[in-house]
Amino acid sequence: MDGSIPSEWYVKSLLEYLKKLPENLTKNDCEELYKEMEDDINKSIKGLDFEALSVIMGKLKFANRIKLYYQKSKELLDDIKTNEEIKNIITRLLVPVDIKFEYDGVENGKFQIDISKMKDKDYNNEEKKSKYEKSNKIRFALTIENFPKKFPNLVKYQEMQDADIFEIQENLNFPEQIAKYLDLIRESLKRVPTISSFDTIMEKIYDYLMGKLYDKIYPIEPCEEDNKIFQQSVLLSWTQPKHFLKQKKEFVFGSFENDVLEYFKLLDSEKSPRKKLINMDGVFNSIGFLLRFNGKGDDAGVDDQMPILNYAFIKAQALRMFSNIRFMELYIGDKKSKKEGSQLTQFKGICEMIPKLKNTDLNDVSREEFTRKCNEATKEIKL
Repeated sequence: MDGSIPSEWYVKSLLEYLKKLPENLTKNDCEELYKEMEDDINKSIKGLDFEALSVIMGKLKFANRIKLYYQKSKELLDDIKTNEEIKNIITRLLVPVDIKFEYDGVENGKFQIDISKMKDKDYNNEEKKSKYEKSNKIRFALTIENFPKKFPNLVKYQEMQDADIFEIQENLNFPEQIAKYLDLIRESLKRVPTISSFDTIMEKIYDYLMGKLYDKIYPIEPCEEDNKIFQQSVLLSWTQPKHFLKQKKEFVFGSFENDVLEYFKLLDSEKSPRKKLINMDGVFNSIGFLLRFNGKGDDAGVDDQMPILNYAFIKAQALRMFSNIRFMELYIGDKKSKKEGSQLTQFKGICEMIPKLKNTDLNDVSREEFTRKCNEATKEIKL
């Protein structure tokens, strides 16, 4: 009733339990079951003014629906207003910076973003801007919209030199320099009196920037570790929760698998590291729901989470999980010391474990069965 567990999970679990009813309750089209339920309900009704309660509940439900409708409408209108503000900020706010990038191997590279020294009066003079860039060996960006266009494209170094572009970003302090640019935007926005929701706008600007930079700072092809994790996940597609869970008590999963796999998909498809981290948190929230749903309360810890996370990780069969983890790790910022940092550490641990996973890491799976099941999965792929 309080919405702490998705209602779909209860529906699915009910369907699972119906199959497990004792035979005496299912005879004659569940006649005895209906009789027990009817008796229980009648006893409950006798102790209540059911008619009055029914009227009150009906009015409360209607009021809550109306309240929810207005809340959603307000959120939608606020979002439209914020997006209009963002559009104006991105195209009109002046944040003049010089972007200096040199790369001749990691040891000889340099990347720096500084407040531009170009004179204000020359901002609209294309000829002077071009001369300024050539003479200072930099790229000049005037607006947030203009910034991604002037940003160095690291992907070409991956294509031409087989360079590790995450390593380039780490060694040349790309996250710190981008954070510096965002600080400059923040300071410029503070001088705009009409800004409504400052924190929300900064988040949206960050997502816009990282989305525009994504194709320049994220590898175009999966790395070797990505391929190993994906291939092993496919080979292990036959595994079930019972192969990972240590508890003897049977878990009821409800809609867990659908929910958690959706978060894995979003984690891969989102371009902003912030949104990737949000969807990673969604994976852990789903696991938390599942544990509470099966009677594990606040005492649930990492040892309870990891078997379920292992199972979900394999079922997700993500194409670029290792790359996504490196990307999130690179741009995690001050969240490294918070729950996101702990979650990322668990993800990394699974990435290292999955390619090495053997039958001894699973419950009640012999070496022969493990080999046979993996070979069957390989044949299905070929088909």
